[in-house]
Amino acid sequence: MLMASLALGCGTRKRSDAPSTRPLGPPLFDGRKGGGSFPLDTTNPVNSVEALRVAMEAGYHKRLQGPTTQSSAVTVATRGNDELRSVAVQVSGWRVRTEFKPSQLDSKAVQERVIRAGDVSYVAEPLKYEKGELSLRLDAKDAVLHVLKDKSGQRGLVLAGAKQGELHFHAPMKELRHVFSAGVRKGAGGGGIMVSSVTIDLVSDHPRRLDGTITVKGSWLLLPLSITVSGSMEVDDTMHANFSRLGATGTGPAGDLIAPFVDRTLQKVDGRRSPLMVFRDGKTKAVDFSVYTGETFDLRIKFGQ
Repeated sequence: MLMASLALGCGTRKRSDAPSTRPLGPPLFDGRKGGGSFPLDTTNPVNSVEALRVAMEAGYHKRLQGPTTQSSAVTVATRGNDELRSVAVQVSGWRVRTEFKPSQLDSKAVQERVIRAGDVSYVAEPLKYEKGELSLRLDAKDAVLHVLKDKSGQRGLVLAGAKQGELHFHAPMKELRHVFSAGVRKGAGGGGIMVSSVTIDLVSDHPRRLDGTITVKGSWLLLPLSITVSGSMEVDDTMHANFSRLGATGTGPAGDLIAPFVDRTLQKVDGRRSPLMVFRDGKTKAVDFSVYTGETFDLRIKFGQ
């Protein structure tokens, strides 16, 4: 969700001490609902450290393909039954399976178990997609993890909070454009749109501001189409993302027809003020944010209590 919002743009400059009359939207990263959870592929309760490791390993092998069939993604070190010294996921160089479809735990998922860990890390530098590759790293100290189960039986291990931590996303801009373009093409195909080109521009003139423009060209029902979506996002001192100047314009017969519907949807987000991160413990929150563009796109969110 975070990168989707950034790709579309969104925010205005705002004094952090000024009262906001803009609607408060959902967080960009919602840890309460299993956003960004570690996958657990098991139908049984996770009642031991070994069961946790096996379920996590199976979850990652289900969605990613390692360099070899014997590649291991997960390392767990224990201090006791419900306290771990560390949980480390290392999937650098792994590839997302083409058949994998991202999903999220149901919002009414119930908590089955609480686990504490001294160190939690997830490293994918890089993670390879069908086209392009992106890098993501998560580090957390003195972390609390929740095992959740939703009504479908799906389980996930969620970072519920931490004393301190950092989420770091980075990628060469050309790789980011490849991955985003592939995603746009795949999504547009479901609506009957044939995409011929996707142009993405992300610019940051301040460490807490990002301006974005996406132009999609192609055809819909054989009619020429061109739609441009643009906007800005700025993070204030309270670690809320402020979205502004978000909208869509179109050219060509199909572009003129479809753009107003896209713009109407974007206007519901324009002017919104959303927290960067929300965790299940209710105490952990984002404490710093920075984004840089150039040959490399680099985004960091520090969080803690």
